[in-house]
Amino acid sequence: MVPILLSIAGALAGKAVVSAVEWAMEDKPAETPVQDAPVKKTSFTPEATKVSISAEATQKGLSARYDPTRLSPQRLGALADEMKANGTITAKDHQLMMRVAADARLSDIQSETGNRFLTSKNMVAELDRLADLRLKAGDKAEAARYQNLSNLLKDMKAKAPNATANITPASLGVAGKA
Repeated sequence: MVPILLSIAGALAGKAVVSAVEWAMEDKPAETPVQDAPVKKTSFTPEATKVSISAEATQKGLSARYDPTRLSPQRLGALADEMKANGTITAKDHQLMMRVAADARLSDIQSETGNRFLTSKNMVAELDRLADLRLKAGDKAEAARYQNLSNLLKDMKAKAPNATANITPASLGVAGKA
């Protein structure tokens, strides 16, 4: 009795599948989009319709997302990638920043605590320190590259929006001490 019921249920299920396929394949009138007004043709070229972002706007965007005085090695790598992508730094500078990020990550792992987490560091100070080390070693060219990157990050920090600059006790509704 059970096999008969299962075969009837299977036949009904198969019929439902066939019905759904038939329904999907039936001829239906094509739906045409309704337009209220005719589309105006323009004589703009594809080049004229492209939007470019200025270097200053790009720099402000990076400044809003990254604080170079508190960057983890991973965030420094992401910053380096973005700076290279938008043309702020060269491929050699990108490689140098990635090396700094890798060295910072390695020092985290080799620390006394064996920190496996990405700790934030002042990468401006780190780049200044590396520039001084390279200068003492007599490599003026690489010291200059480290210093240029440090200056770039300092400039980025200077252009960062300061969210706490306009907060006063009065703006928070707190009365100051008398």
